[in-house]
Amino acid sequence: MSHPSGVRSPARKRSPLAGLLIVVFILLCELWVVVYMAPEARLLRASKAVMRLVEKRAEESPVALGLAATRLGDWLAPEAELAVDGEFQQWMQGRRAIVQLFTQIRAHTEELVFLRPDISLLADEKGRITTHMDATYRWITGGLRIYGEGEARLHWNKGEKGWLIEQVELHILQTDVFDWGSP
Repeated sequence: MSHPSGVRSPARKRSPLAGLLIVVFILLCELWVVVYMAPEARLLRASKAVMRLVEKRAEESPVALGLAATRLGDWLAPEAELAVDGEFQQWMQGRRAIVQLFTQIRAHTEELVFLRPDISLLADEKGRITTHMDATYRWITGGLRIYGEGEARLHWNKGEKGWLIEQVELHILQTDVFDWGSP
């Protein structure tokens, strides 16, 4: 169907500004996807998830304890290492040993909460990414209330099964213990 000369169909009439806005919107969406899916952003979110997983805010059933241990094991490489510095000197190697230690400690923990956590990232030349976490914590176990400051470093490496934690370093910087269980 033809239109008289000089008259355009309303469906074909477009402003150059509308086209520019569409292009800008598409570019912003692509930028968001790239930034959101970047390894650094993914590992920052994963490290926060690990921190939330380690926290215990209330009593839990044995099933919930088992699920938390399984989820932690999913983040760990099979040959993962754990090094604890400070008053509780400990060194463990292997996913199974770390998960067993986590389960034993968590079973005897009434509450473990991280206050004011701060997480940062550092990538090295070998392709590993380390997340560094500083936090004040409150840990209630066996009649003791333990307040302190600590830091953790999670060393992530990308393997066949994706990004997994190869090494965990825990450093206890300051600890105050209050015995609430004694008369």
